Amino acid sequence: MKLQLIKTEATWLHTRVGCYVSLDNQLLEVITPLNCPHESPILDIPPEGILRLIFKDMGRCEGYLASISLPLHNFTKSSTLWLPLYTNSSSDVLQFQTSEPTIPRIQVNVMVSDSKIVCDDELFQSFSDIHIENDGEIVVASEILAPSISEPVLCKTSTFKVSRNAGFVEKLVLQLKKYMTLSSEHKNLALMYKEKCLELESRLDANESKIRDLVEYTKDCQEKVYDREMEMMDRIIQQEREICELQTSLSELNGKMRLAQHESFYAKETMKGLGCWQEYKENNIFCEDYK
Repeated sequence: MKLQLIKTEATWLHTRVGCYVSLDNQLLEVITPLNCPHESPILDIPPEGILRLIFKDMGRCEGYLASISLPLHNFTKSSTLWLPLYTNSSSDVLQFQTSEPTIPRIQVNVMVSDSKIVCDDELFQSFSDIHIENDGEIVVASEILAPSISEPVLCKTSTFKVSRNAGFVEKLVLQLKKYMTLSSEHKNLALMYKEKCLELESRLDANESKIRDLVEYTKDCQEKVYDREMEMMDRIIQQEREICELQTSLSELNGKMRLAQHESFYAKETMKGLGCWQEYKENNIFCEDYK
């Protein structure tokens, strides 16, 4: 059985949302970005078990958005259908509906192989598990998938003599099993690495956004400080001008006062010489005595 995610529709959909695909609580794949045909792989899954699709915001620690659990035994034929997404993780088992589900929902393509077609796992059976009419021979069938044909076509059979090296096939099968186990472990590590990279990328995007906001705020503060500084400079210049004007006025007043003092002195001397000073003093009681 094969499964492919075609399209996801939801209000919370954005670039940091990823789909975690697991089978019986074992992670198989992390698909991101969504709704991208070139980034959505075709998953090989067994016909039995519980396949779960969990959608998370990879930029948040608690980023659960929606999920759906699919009992694979319910899918008996190939089809493309819309499935609902449940926001409650504890009750997300698929309930088949007669009408098309509303958003959030996901469109999947389920490809169920014909039971008559030889499964790839049969190529890795041990020598003792293969039924052979002639004990001295083993037959391996090869198949290809032509671009214009939806089902694989048997194209060649190869016959191997095993009369002298009966244990060679067993050793080869063991090595292949070890390789498959190691490949599965590497795949899990690759998925974990991919998930971590996406999480770090989301955090980096969030930090870059914060830095941009901080730069904008700092720039705005600098502009306000500059405007305030220019305003203070204008006030200082205006006050300096007023001080200069006051100093000029004070100098003019001092000059006029000195001139008035000189004129008063000469007037006193003149009146004194004419003998009118004593009479002037008597008539002006506020006048100071001439010294």
